[in-house]
Amino acid sequence: MSAPAPADKRRLDEVYGKITIPCLHMTGTEDYSPIGDTQPDQRRLPFDHSQGSDQYLITFQDGDHAIFSGRGRLLARAKDARFQELICSSSTAFWDAYLRGDAKAKAWLLGSFKATLGPDGKLEVKLKAPATTE
Repeated sequence: MSAPAPADKRRLDEVYGKITIPCLHMTGTEDYSPIGDTQPDQRRLPFDHSQGSDQYLITFQDGDHAIFSGRGRLLARAKDARFQELICSSSTAFWDAYLRGDAKAKAWLLGSFKATLGPDGKLEVKLKAPATTE
C-alpha cells in the first residue's frame, strides 16, 4: 500500500518489469512522505512500470498515508471511515479474484467498484493479455 519512490529512478522498467504476480496498488492524492521525500504522484511508479501481470491502482481523492493503517487518530479526517471501507472491499475482492479464482470478485473489481468509489477515488487497471496458443 502506497510504496515509497525508489531513490534511483533510472531503472524503473527493469526493476518493476520483473513483477509477474497481480498487484493491487493504493495511494492517495495527499500521500506525502518526509521519508525519502516521496511525493503523491511518485507513489504510482510501481503501477506505471509494471507490465508482466495484472495491475490495479486505486488513488483515493484527498487520502493521506494514514488511511492505510486502520488506526484511530486524534485529528481524523472526514473521509477516513469511507476510505477504510473502500480499502477493505477492494482488497478483499482482489484477494478473492486472484487467490481463490473468483470470477465474480474480479468482475466486481473491474466493473461495479468504479461506481462504488464515486468521487472518493479513481481506479486504473492494466490487464496482461492471456498468452495465445497458435
